Amino acid sequence: MTDFGIRSDFIFDSYKSRDVSVISVKPGLVGASSEKGSLVFNPSDDMVYYGNGLMLQSLTGGGDIQASFVYRPDGMPPMRTDDIYNDWTMLMADVNDFAGKRFITIDDTIISPAVVPAGVWDMTNVILRGSATTSGGGGERHELEISDGATLPNLALVTDWLLIISESTSPVLNLGSGLNSRLELDNNACLVSRNGAPFILVNGTSRIILRDQSIFERAGAGGNEVVVEYVAGASGSIRMGDRGRLLNNVIRTDATVSINVVWQATSATLGNQPQDAGGIVEILRPAAERVAYDNAVSGLVAVEVQSAIDEIAGAAGGDVSGTGSSTDNAIVRWDGGTGTMVQDSAAFVDDTGVLTSDNYKRGIGIPLFTAGDAGDLYQRFSGSGPGLFINVDGANVWKKINVMENITFIPSDMSNVGGPQAATLTTRNGRPVVSFIDPINLAAEREVIFQGYLPTNYNVGATIRYEILYATTAVVAGFVAFNISWERLEPNVTDIDIDNFLLFGTVPTAVGGPAGTVQVSTNVMVPAQIGNAPPGEGFRLRIRRVTADTVADVVDILRVALYEQEQ
Repeated sequence: MTDFGIRSDFIFDSYKSRDVSVISVKPGLVGASSEKGSLVFNPSDDMVYYGNGLMLQSLTGGGDIQASFVYRPDGMPPMRTDDIYNDWTMLMADVNDFAGKRFITIDDTIISPAVVPAGVWDMTNVILRGSATTSGGGGERHELEISDGATLPNLALVTDWLLIISESTSPVLNLGSGLNSRLELDNNACLVSRNGAPFILVNGTSRIILRDQSIFERAGAGGNEVVVEYVAGASGSIRMGDRGRLLNNVIRTDATVSINVVWQATSATLGNQPQDAGGIVEILRPAAERVAYDNAVSGLVAVEVQSAIDEIAGAAGGDVSGTGSSTDNAIVRWDGGTGTMVQDSAAFVDDTGVLTSDNYKRGIGIPLFTAGDAGDLYQRFSGSGPGLFINVDGANVWKKINVMENITFIPSDMSNVGGPQAATLTTRNGRPVVSFIDPINLAAEREVIFQGYLPTNYNVGATIRYEILYATTAVVAGFVAFNISWERLEPNVTDIDIDNFLLFGTVPTAVGGPAGTVQVSTNVMVPAQIGNAPPGEGFRLRIRRVTADTVADVVDILRVALYEQEQ
């Protein structure tokens, strides 16, 4: 061994002559200090140089110098220690100073996976491998993740228990011509794609070699995309070396692609099946639109499989499957939303066209009306506002036909004349009115109570609208506030010695005209606000003028009307 001194900012050129007296140097790694290195000559003519931590070595018995680098990310600022780099960009800058073979060892013992950032990283004469110090015989691969937007052009060899996972939305490696036409995986290496794009796109002639348990898309790596895609016009071979493996659905092909799968060892497997079990069909996943179809016998127009499927489906209208049995004359109903399954029903059409169903009166109805022809009839059995409706305008205006007759109360129908809070039954210009004093200035609320019965043709669940016709005596501004309450007269339930009014609420209504002009205060009561009263049941209706009123004047009620909401 001969020791010598050399500046650390110079490195050996990428060759050495067998005549060791010829050694050239060139500018290279950045460094300011001088240090000693060692040249080791052995009988096989190997040479190893350790200068400033960088290791150079020749192939055994060969004449080409090789450089070895280690990528070990640790989350610290970019730095290099000996031949170990924690930053990919810094590493690749030094790698590119060599023109010979270069080894990049991926060490993910601190941060896993190690990550390749976005960018174009030329892999000409670069070998990617796992860290032999941790994989050993343990069977654990070292992980290298390819970020979205990163590519590895000219990558030709992956080895030594290295798992490369592509998170890119575009291919990482293109194979097809020149230096970029061959890829070899050796010693348990693995490629996986899982973000919408194949790892490898083949667009020319290529050769892929899998050796010693190297695989595409290994189980448990989270791969969910094809690894290799052959586009139109591509060709090539996949050579299966000793224990090389292809898992299911990792290769996608165009209909024009011809691929030769060659077994170089009987231990190779396809689709997790031995090579003589027909596994080749399982690993190729051509899209249906990319597979050629021979239409000479069928007479179809289609020339590829997907179009043939679509053509047959369109001509036949699709297949429909039913149950194992059916009921005679029962109407067929769709089962689910696929358009392929039908089921029996409880509605029947006999041979004369008569439609019958034991349950038609309990139909759920339609919550909203849609357009129809003028004069169309529609019966809604439940939901909001059941009843029989007629289409008025050929669009969305429907009018209920079988509504209850209106209930009208006039002042003389007042049932609480002389009560402690009763409004006054009087006349105004010869008209009977119920007169309410000003609740603002007098701080006194007055009320009127009417009694009646819901008509027998009231539709249970329908909304009731009320109208109160009134007039002021002098004031023409402000809001009149009437509080409306309903009391049911339920047989065997209601105690008439106490009040049982259901509070509805106060609805202020703006005065809209001169004094003496008839005004209308109107609103609706939903079924719950009348206690879900049934048809034919008695009730009391209380109208109270309350202090929320802002009209400082006497207000006279002329009439109160109740009617069923039409829609």
